[in-house]
Amino acid sequence: MIKKNKYKDLLIPIIVFSVGLCTFSYAIIKYDALFIFSGDNFEQEYLFILGGIKRIKAWNFSVYDWSAGFGADFLIYAFFSSPLSLCLSLIKENLLKYSIVYLQIFKITMTFCFAYLWISKLSKRKTTIWIGALLTAFSGWVFRYYNFTHFLDGYMFYPLILFFVEKYFQNNEKIGLILIIGILGIINYYFLYMSVPLLFIYTLIRYFDINRNTIKLKTVLVDGFRYAGWLALGAGLSAFVLIPCAILFIKIGRFSGTEDIQIFSHIGLNDMFRIFSSIYTPIFNFFSYNPFISTWQSGDLGWNGGCTLYLYMLTPLLFPLLFKLNDKRKKRILITVFLTMLPLIYFKSFYFILQRTIDTRWFFIITLITIYALTAILDEIFEGKINNKWIYISLICNLFIVLVIFLFSYKSGFNEISQLKILMNELTPCYLLMGVEAFVLTRKVRWKQLLPIVLCAEIIYTGTVYCRSNVPLKRDFFEPEGKLEEAINYIQENDSGLYRIQLDMSTMPEYYKQANIPFAYNYSGTSIYNSTYEGEMSEYYERINNGLWIFNQLIGRQEMYNQLASKYFITFGESEMIPLGYEKVYTTQSDYQVYKNENFIDLGYKSEKANINEFENLPYLYQDMLMQQITYSPAAAINENIAWDKNLIHLGTMPDQSYRELYLKENLDDGILYLDNRGIPSLTLELYHDQELIFSDSFDQFDYIDLHINKENKINRIVIIGDDIYETHLYMDVYFKPRMAYANVESIFNNTLVNRNKITSQLHLNESSFITTSIPYNDGWSVYIDNMKVDIEKVNLGFIGFYAKKGDHMIEFRYRTKGKLIGIVISLICLSVLIINYILSRKRGKSA
Repeated sequence: MIKKNKYKDLLIPIIVFSVGLCTFSYAIIKYDALFIFSGDNFEQEYLFILGGIKRIKAWNFSVYDWSAGFGADFLIYAFFSSPLSLCLSLIKENLLKYSIVYLQIFKITMTFCFAYLWISKLSKRKTTIWIGALLTAFSGWVFRYYNFTHFLDGYMFYPLILFFVEKYFQNNEKIGLILIIGILGIINYYFLYMSVPLLFIYTLIRYFDINRNTIKLKTVLVDGFRYAGWLALGAGLSAFVLIPCAILFIKIGRFSGTEDIQIFSHIGLNDMFRIFSSIYTPIFNFFSYNPFISTWQSGDLGWNGGCTLYLYMLTPLLFPLLFKLNDKRKKRILITVFLTMLPLIYFKSFYFILQRTIDTRWFFIITLITIYALTAILDEIFEGKINNKWIYISLICNLFIVLVIFLFSYKSGFNEISQLKILMNELTPCYLLMGVEAFVLTRKVRWKQLLPIVLCAEIIYTGTVYCRSNVPLKRDFFEPEGKLEEAINYIQENDSGLYRIQLDMSTMPEYYKQANIPFAYNYSGTSIYNSTYEGEMSEYYERINNGLWIFNQLIGRQEMYNQLASKYFITFGESEMIPLGYEKVYTTQSDYQVYKNENFIDLGYKSEKANINEFENLPYLYQDMLMQQITYSPAAAINENIAWDKNLIHLGTMPDQSYRELYLKENLDDGILYLDNRGIPSLTLELYHDQELIFSDSFDQFDYIDLHINKENKINRIVIIGDDIYETHLYMDVYFKPRMAYANVESIFNNTLVNRNKITSQLHLNESSFITTSIPYNDGWSVYIDNMKVDIEKVNLGFIGFYAKKGDHMIEFRYRTKGKLIGIVISLICLSVLIINYILSRKRGKSA
């Protein structure tokens, strides 16, 4: 009997995994199982996974990761501590791309199993449990965030947490709840933070439901403090991750800038329509996943302007029956909770409290609370406490609402009539299944037991629509996989110092136009991902790209790259845009070309420290030019007498027109051409010699462009095409710097070595000087000169600077994660408290 029960329990996940396979069968068959969306989400995620697997296999996780643009503490990649991410290291890299869809199905299956455990504590009816678990695992929220692999890692723990909450309330078992909170904090600190509002709302519902006859203010306060204490103990177990991550993320720019959101700022009519209508439509296209309203009609709510509360058509059919619950206590509690949650949806300030952005990831809270409510409704339907006529009334009302939604979409211009016809064809099976569900619910009990099968049919159908609507990356996306690594390996095998690598985006395959390539191949690059960059460098990055997304490589700041320790430049095949001073040193079998910078500055340079009034308000070209002459330091005395670079020749000013043209008196060759662009986000640049086109390319950036002009090229006409869409009415200045005037800085560091979390180098100074380094400023860094710690300062908008005396010195840069020690201490204390509490509870149990 025991073996049979074991096999029976195993049958449940097998069935659910099979449903998942059927749901994604279209993608598995049509897309060679490469169901990975294009865009910055899964492309970025795939590169993260590649890099993480390499580090896991090599076991070379260091505290400080240089591949994240200009470095960042590795704790920001906390999702690599997920068991599922660790399991990926067992898969061969060339098979990884084929495993993603199956890995996601596995996560959905695990979510179902955990939800099954949770709902089995709420209901004894297998049909109710199956339906609730299916809704949890295959919800619209899951499909919406399918392309974020670590999101599903975190989400699947929520029903498990709710299961342990039920165990706590029903049997006063707290160990499981404490441990699962701690584990979630270690796996993903973000999802632990997001679990707080869910736990708060769900706990209130269950507390007032379970203790309906014994509610007293004093009892509520005592129970509340005790419960909060156990949750805090669970969070404390993961303090060694949470505290350092909190310190790191406070400094990241994407989590600041909420001043434009007032307390009573609210979403608009289009947003409200998007949220409400999402109940009646499954996920279609990822970039516009509510087809009832155009993405561009409502752009500020959630990514790409939307959200989803879709829980299959059974949900809108059953939800109105909440008002017909016979359990009046539960009915009042649930209605109160849903009414209370309306302000959370309506006012933007709540979005920032819950999410820190105008996003809708926290809508899983509504999803899970709705599933709890549906469980109560289904049980009363099975018990015959809700009259069948109300099910039919709900069906009729919902079909009428669907008709109104279609009419509203058409009248408001969100969709053309042809689009509505296509949409109607896609959605009609869903609404027919709503009718089938209503029919089954009004039959006898054995008919009602067919409801999970009907729901599975809807899941598979909507999954097919989802797969058809989201075209994945093509096979050629993965073709360069590993080929770039040969070039990176050559550099790393021959150079153990501190340097950065640039990639020539103009020649790289599409695969290499992403910000996380350095992480994937574990090299110190100049790309940046805005969730992981060094927060103290926000001011510097803002000059590079206003979106803090990708550090534009090669386009702009060629001389600054030397000061930032850019030593190598890699192209795919031959390129016409090799930076000045780079010589080819290696060619791979896959035709990747490696170039080395003869003007490379090892680690840092000496420079006069000065503070220029209003420096940060200067055009970015002027800032860069000044930082090639001095070290900018807000802590220094104001000095306005810095001489401007006389080698920079002003060629002229281009007018404020869509088509700009500048004729030059003399030919340009062998130098750098600068175009100070202050108001045109997208433009096309053309360089001519008389009527002969020498160079043409399009650019997207917001500050300035610099291009090197070869000796062979003779430029005498410059054309720029681009609209000033922001109506800044700024003219465009054009400059030129001859090669002979190229910035040269004296090398003062030698024999630089990078050893995980420490950098050592020899420093030679003819006189006492201020040293500016290419290491990003961070409170975790310490600098030692001849084993004596010295004070450091943030200079040049985000780099480490310090004073050093005349002579030869041994320099050490040591990194320690800030907050890690106190986090470890707190984790150990909490673990000790948990163990002691467990031992005492066991003794009390034995004595009883």
